[in-house]
Amino acid sequence: MPLGPAVGLTLFAVWAVGQLARDRTLATAWAFYLPSVVVLVALLLLAIIEVMRRRWRLAGLLLAVALFPAAGVLVVENRWLPRAVPVSPAGSETGRRADLRVIAWNAADFPRGVERAAAVLRPLDADLVLLSEAPGKPPRELARQLAGDLRLTAVGSMALFARGELSDLEWLAREGEVQAAFVRWAVDGRTLGVLAVNVISSPRVPRDPLLQRIVAMIESHDPDLVLGDFNSPRRSRALALLPAGFRHAYDASGTGWSSTWPARLPLLAIDQTIVGPRLAVRGYRLQTTRISDHRLQVTELDFAVPPAGGSG
Repeated sequence: MPLGPAVGLTLFAVWAVGQLARDRTLATAWAFYLPSVVVLVALLLLAIIEVMRRRWRLAGLLLAVALFPAAGVLVVENRWLPRAVPVSPAGSETGRRADLRVIAWNAADFPRGVERAAAVLRPLDADLVLLSEAPGKPPRELARQLAGDLRLTAVGSMALFARGELSDLEWLAREGEVQAAFVRWAVDGRTLGVLAVNVISSPRVPRDPLLQRIVAMIESHDPDLVLGDFNSPRRSRALALLPAGFRHAYDASGTGWSSTWPARLPLLAIDQTIVGPRLAVRGYRLQTTRISDHRLQVTELDFAVPPAGGSG
C-alpha cells in the first residue's frame, strides 16, 4: 500500500482505539485526545490526493473510513440544532433574564493584562465567575476594576468572584495534579454548593484516576455547580458517567462547536460546567477572546427548587 493511505489508515486506527477505550489508560488517552476533526481533514486530503492519482479504490477506502470521524464531529461531539428553552418549575418566562449567569474561564495568567480581562467580563454581568490560572495579585486588581457586587475569594491558583456571599471554603484536593475546592454560595435567598476544579495539563499524567476522584467529590458533596479547567474532554469515561441528576451544561443547552482549546482553533472540549438537579440550564455558550488560549464559558441558569432548597 502506498505511504499516504497507509498513514491515513494508521491514523484512523489510533483514533478508533481512542474512541473505544477513551482515557482508560494513559496510552489510550493519548489516542482519545486525537481530535476527530484533525483525523477527518487528514483522511479527506489523502483521499483527494488518491483521486488526483486516479487510485480510485484507495480514495474510496479513505472516504469510507472518514465517515466515522465525520460522525464523531457532526453527531457525537457537537450539537447543531437550537435547544428548547426550559421553563423552571416556578413558571419563569422565557423572555426574562435567567436567575443566574455563571462564567468559567481559564485566564492563562492574564497575558494581555488585567484591564483586558475586565473589559471582557464586565459586559457579561455575571453573578459568579471562576477564573483558572489566576493566582496572586491580578485577581485583586480585577475585582477592583469589575467593582459592582462581585466579591473575590482566592482559591489557590483559581479565583472566584460572586454576587452574594461565598463561605465555608473546603479543600477536597490541593496537590500538583488536581485542585478541587467546595464552597457555599448564598445568593437570592438560596445557598448553593460550588465545586471549583483545576486539573493538570501535562499529557504524561493519567486523567482517569483524577476525574474519578472528582466524580466521587460530586457524589459526596452534592454541589449545584462543578466548573473549571478539567484538561479532559467532556466525553472522558468518568465525565460521561456523572451521578444521577447531574449533566454537562453544553449537553443540556449548548449549540455549535463545543471545543474550548486552543481558543483560536478549538480542537478539544476540556473546560467544563456541570450542573446539578437543583438548577435548570437556560442556556450555554462559548466566547472566544484574544487574551487567553481558552474559550470562555457562559451558562444561564434558573432555580429549579423553592428558596429552601440547595446543597446548603
